[in-house]
Amino acid sequence: MSGGSLLSNDLRSAVSNMFPPGINLITNWGMTEATCEATQFPLHEIDTEASVGRLMPNMSAKVIDTTGGELGKNEMGELCIKGPNVSRGYFNNPTATADAFTPDGFFKTGDIAIVGDDEKVFIKGRYKELIKYKSNQVPPVELESVILTVPGVQDVGVIGVPQGDGNELPRAYVVRDSSNETCTAEAIEGKIKSTLANHKWLRGGVRWVDEIPRNTIGKIDRKIIKTWCEGEAPILKANL
Repeated sequence: MSGGSLLSNDLRSAVSNMFPPGINLITNWGMTEATCEATQFPLHEIDTEASVGRLMPNMSAKVIDTTGGELGKNEMGELCIKGPNVSRGYFNNPTATADAFTPDGFFKTGDIAIVGDDEKVFIKGRYKELIKYKSNQVPPVELESVILTVPGVQDVGVIGVPQGDGNELPRAYVVRDSSNETCTAEAIEGKIKSTLANHKWLRGGVRWVDEIPRNTIGKIDRKIIKTWCEGEAPILKANL
């Protein structure tokens, strides 16, 4: 068991293939406010869809948009949960407690998710990390998981580069194997274009770095990465 940021399906599959037959690597989801775990898989279920399982017994959930409206199945929004394992609030902090719950008592997790037709939960990233581009919300982790499949890419961190007009352009900071001549900005941008929707393309470009900053539990430190583009002039492109 380990804790940290979202595990990509490619990494999960790669690690699973190291185990003997019959041993499955699965990803569950939880948080401190949910008393650790909130989703799980049945013991012998094999998942190949990069989900984090289904809600634990006696729990309920809903996905909401930025206005608090409830979304349907397969729609992406903020995951909210309710159950006997969910904290009732923050100690001596009524303001934070009030902000953390919906009017009908669901805890707002801050995680962006999709709930599928079979009730599987798919975590897409953190709400506060979303890149805003032309009224669209772009989860950085989704781009990172695609970029990591490009041969020669060793690590990557994606952020939105502010343009001063409310838009942010997705940019990838990439650690690459310098001996791999096929690992180019064009190859990375092409992979994104062939895999993801138009509003998720790397309009902020690709930058090469020696290391992606991470915190003590291995999560990408996007605050540090964002300082790397401070003071830049807006990026002007005809295809915006």
